[in-house]
Amino acid sequence: MSESQRSVSLAEHSSTRIELEHDDERYIQEITNQHADDQTQPPLSVTPTTQKRNMYYLQSYGHVGVVQLPSDIRIQINPKIEETQLLRMLNYVKTDDPLPHLADKITLEGGNEFLDIIGYIFAEELEMVLTRGVEKGYVSERDVTTHIRGKLDISRQLQTPRENQFHVEYETLTRDTRINQLILYATDILRKMVIGSDLSRRLNTLHTRFKRNVTSVRFHPDQLDTIVLDSTNGYYQTAVELSKQIVRSIYYDGLNPGEVTAFGFLINMNELFEEFVTNLLSDAYPEKTIVKEHNSLFEPHEGLIKPDLVIRDGTQLHLVGDVKYKQYESNSRGAPNNDYYQVIAYSDVYGSDAFLIYPGEDPVETKTVKNSNKQISLVPLEVSALSNEEFISDAQTTLQDKLLRIVG
Repeated sequence: MSESQRSVSLAEHSSTRIELEHDDERYIQEITNQHADDQTQPPLSVTPTTQKRNMYYLQSYGHVGVVQLPSDIRIQINPKIEETQLLRMLNYVKTDDPLPHLADKITLEGGNEFLDIIGYIFAEELEMVLTRGVEKGYVSERDVTTHIRGKLDISRQLQTPRENQFHVEYETLTRDTRINQLILYATDILRKMVIGSDLSRRLNTLHTRFKRNVTSVRFHPDQLDTIVLDSTNGYYQTAVELSKQIVRSIYYDGLNPGEVTAFGFLINMNELFEEFVTNLLSDAYPEKTIVKEHNSLFEPHEGLIKPDLVIRDGTQLHLVGDVKYKQYESNSRGAPNNDYYQVIAYSDVYGSDAFLIYPGEDPVETKTVKNSNKQISLVPLEVSALSNEEFISDAQTTLQDKLLRIVG
């Protein structure tokens, strides 16, 4: 990050005023439009103000992380929970998480930007890879030689036959593999994005060391699925998964193919909270089956509904519910009507009681649906109140205590 770079900080689900250039507004609008296509809430949106030209209201929603705009403005969206808690949640929800055991590897201080935390872990992993040795792998090479090496490329040989010249294809053992090229590319991006000067110098040094044996190659997110590890390079896992996450986060301007003009390393807190709660319930109730299901509100198959959680005890349906990353007001109205209607529809279709889990510190509240014996329970889980030292076990115990009368 350059000294002249402007930084704007705001919390998730908050707004601020900001002066933007046209390309900045276009970039944020493009993000908004992409999410409109898949009917999900965007990380950010902008609305022009009436006070001044190029002045906008910037609104954040359910994502946290960093967005760097084309004009070099950096937007930091801060979580409502501590960074250590966020990292522990990330580590818990995915077995192939790009940030395994993060909270055990780093001592966080107040004011750290999330991308610098990622940069610190990435540097640690890359140094470990360099210490253990940059892996070699076989890559296919094509050449025209005066003697046959490897195997003859018959198709090319027939197309351009020349005396004493052979079109050959052979395998070479090299450190210039696709995996190493990916890590080098991610290092190049990350070293320009972090804020801390010491971290930036550290990543620059690592980039120089890695580049000695590896060619600089740009990657597109569509290419990442072809890059896989095997039993010989398992120590690369964190570095590779983080590299993939970094590449998925960059933005390419169509006018300048391949040039990184903006960057966003963002975490969808709605999805994270839902996965977190699902994993907690699965671990807390191993004897029960907890799944997502699709069902129909109307016969034969109309009015699709998608409850976040369907809990079965063997073959018998037990409960159905939703997980919402929303802050509900602590009053008699409880959740918004739309959320109530949604879980009531689940309850009616599945013929069971239903629940709604959300971030909050209120006591569990159970309501009985009118003209029905079905009950809807509001179950708050306040992540920020959990112990850092025993974060997962504390979360499981807290949720179990609140669900005791509901799940059994």
